[in-house]
Amino acid sequence: MDCWLNIGVKGSACWPTEETKINFSGHDLILKPATKDTEQSVHINLRSMLGYGPMDIVDAMTLINRFLSILSWCDDQGIENRGGWAGNPKPVTVPREGRVVGSSIAFPFYRELETDPRARLALALYREARTINSVPFSFLTHVQGD
Repeated sequence: MDCWLNIGVKGSACWPTEETKINFSGHDLILKPATKDTEQSVHINLRSMLGYGPMDIVDAMTLINRFLSILSWCDDQGIENRGGWAGNPKPVTVPREGRVVGSSIAFPFYRELETDPRARLALALYREARTINSVPFSFLTHVQGD
């Protein structure tokens, strides 16, 4: 039986306006848009057998965080993993919180997982800096010109 991890996502990076399935690093992610009553959310089947076998929650959360980091970088917007739960036999929407949502009818996401660990760390720090309300970390979001 399937076991879905359901994660709420908060932020203003571009997000699809219709349920969208993408493949990221060999795993299918389901992206659900925000509605009047629900948050935008990302879902992964922990028991997916797409050649990689089942995932534990830590690995699934790491994969989702890496996806959100790349999305934050590409859109130059903050986006954060708001947590969630696992165990449903199908993806379940996440109840709404107050938010600002960036959305798009077309959601052209064609990025691969960065292979360089330093680049993954840089993407993670960038996303954190875009969402944290901290002056000391805000410098991480500014790119210096030539």
